[in-house]
Amino acid sequence: MKPLWAATVLTITAVAAVEAAARDAEPNRMLQKAVVDSFLVKAGTQAGSAEVTLYGLLPSPAYEIERIVVRRRGGRIDITPLMRYDPGKIVIMMNVPYRLSIALPRTRRKSVTVRVIDARQVREQKVTFSAVEARATDER
Repeated sequence: MKPLWAATVLTITAVAAVEAAARDAEPNRMLQKAVVDSFLVKAGTQAGSAEVTLYGLLPSPAYEIERIVVRRRGGRIDITPLMRYDPGKIVIMMNVPYRLSIALPRTRRKSVTVRVIDARQVREQKVTFSAVEARATDER
């Protein structure tokens, strides 16, 4: 029969290892997709450029938009807003509106599909760049 202290040491070591792993993973553990109520895509001032404005509500003042992930995949640009919850904040439970503008990477394509991926759904909108816009930029 093993002594009782051996089981206690093993348990304490296992708990310490789990807590250390949680601390190491903490920066990304609390990131969540934000909810986007609506978005607006408009062509930029230069050929092949565009700007996307996201509108939404954060669940409480304890949430902040941490970053926006923008990925280009062929003729598609995926946008995913990520928010972080701060458990140390003491806040009144109320929604917090946000508005974010993102300049999309320039492209030589005549059109791209912009997809906004949020916590509830995936929506997309096609953006077409006019030839007149491209010609006007080339003359400068």
